[in-house]
Amino acid sequence: MIIMNPINLNDRVKPICFPDLSKDYSGFVAVTTGWGFLSEGGPLSSVLNEVEVPILTFEECNSYYPGRITDSMFCAGYPEGGKDRCTGDIGGPLVVREDDDVWVLVGVTSWGDGCGQPDAPGVYAKFALVAGELSSYVAQYSSSNACDNVSY
Repeated sequence: MIIMNPINLNDRVKPICFPDLSKDYSGFVAVTTGWGFLSEGGPLSSVLNEVEVPILTFEECNSYYPGRITDSMFCAGYPEGGKDRCTGDIGGPLVVREDDDVWVLVGVTSWGDGCGQPDAPGVYAKFALVAGELSSYVAQYSSSNACDNVSY
């Protein structure tokens, strides 16, 4: 049996919304966060860091990693590198802001070649693939959608 304690929402703790299963988020600027390495081969961070990265199309992503990208993956990053997730950030969120007041969890940090290297964007697992199943589970413990009437 799972025991769930209530969460107190405030200015720093807010619910995350699940993505629209039919929406293509390529072109959105996303935010990824983590406590991983600050640079390739560098030190681990002692604070949570964040970086903004653009979400690429499937075709763009596949051009960086030919034959290695599946339908359950997508890329986010800059062609010139410099800003990226890094080792130790795996499993962390990639979120986009929709409608100026709603944050949506679109991906989970998965892998990449190096950290912030040119022509090697970060690769993320599509959260939409599990969002439907997870939202059904969450609904068992909540009387409403956590994102209904949420204001940031």
